[in-house]
Amino acid sequence: MVMMSNTHDLMKIVETAAVKNGVDPDLAMAIASVESSWDAWAVRFEPNWKYFKTPEVYAKDLHITVETETALQACSYGLMQIMGSVARELGFTKSLLQLADPFIAADFSTRKLATLVKKHPTELDAIAAYNAGKPRLTEAGKYVNQGYVDKVTKVLGELRVFVAAGKGDS
Repeated sequence: MVMMSNTHDLMKIVETAAVKNGVDPDLAMAIASVESSWDAWAVRFEPNWKYFKTPEVYAKDLHITVETETALQACSYGLMQIMGSVARELGFTKSLLQLADPFIAADFSTRKLATLVKKHPTELDAIAAYNAGKPRLTEAGKYVNQGYVDKVTKVLGELRVFVAAGKGDS
C-alpha cells in the first residue's frame, strides 16, 4: 500500500476512481471530504449495523472468526467511509482491512455511489442514500439525514465553483 498524506493526491485518487466508475468526480470528492476529512485511515464501527453479507462464508475463506468478520463488516473505511458489508456486496473478497488502501476504498466507494446515482432520480436523493441506505423524507419533506445532505451539497457547491473558475486544474 502506498502511504499518502497529501490531500491533493487523495483527491486525485477519488477523482480517478469516480471517472472509472462513471460518477461525477466532484460529487465523490464532496462525499469524501464530509465522510473522512481526507483521512485515508478513517474507520468507524457502527454498533447498530444489521446488514451483513454472509460473514460465515468470508470468515471461513479468510481464516478468521465469524465474529471478526461480522465486526469488520459493521465498520466503515477510508476516504468515503464505505461499509465493509457494502464492499462485500460489490464483490470485495479480501480482508476488509485492505479498505484502508485509498485506491481500493475509492474504487469500491465510487462503485456504490454509481449504483445510487443510477437508482435515484436526483443528486440529493443519491447523497441521502449514500449516507442512509436510501433517501427517506420526514413528514416535513426534509431528508432524515438532512444535515448530512446539506454538508455534502455545501462542499459540492464550493468544489464546482472552484473547478468552474479554473482553479481545479493541476
